Amino acid sequence: MEPVPGADTDLYSLLYCSHATPEMTDDELPRIVGSAWRHNPAQGITGLLVFGGGMFLQWLEGPRSNVRALMQRLQHDRRHDCVMELHAFTGVTHRLYPSWSMQLVSPMDILAVLDQERRKSPHPRHAQAITMLMDLLQTEEGPLAPLRR
Repeated sequence: MEPVPGADTDLYSLLYCSHATPEMTDDELPRIVGSAWRHNPAQGITGLLVFGGGMFLQWLEGPRSNVRALMQRLQHDRRHDCVMELHAFTGVTHRLYPSWSMQLVSPMDILAVLDQERRKSPHPRHAQAITMLMDLLQTEEGPLAPLRR
């Protein structure tokens, strides 16, 4: 997938987590990913999605207005509860996930994926956000601990 031309001029990264509601059945995850694959390229949105232990974790990147509009939809999505933004920033000049309209990453693989991105990212803000996320994921009783279960 090629990002929308000019989309990186207002590049915005946002990391959030949420709890799944009872509406989130096993059949819903492929629907969520399929919808992202269909709609995100036209909006210039890329990123990754992790689902496990009744929690979502998602890294979104793209034009600020498009990412914020997607967040508005997610906050009203019947499958999400307690949507919490963990980190958001502008001022980066490249995407971490330029070819991922939305990549589903298993909870078992997320630390390896994040570590790989942290090592190759030349932007210190990306590295800082990834380090913060990895710390949260590795904390036994932290807010993201259920994601690993």
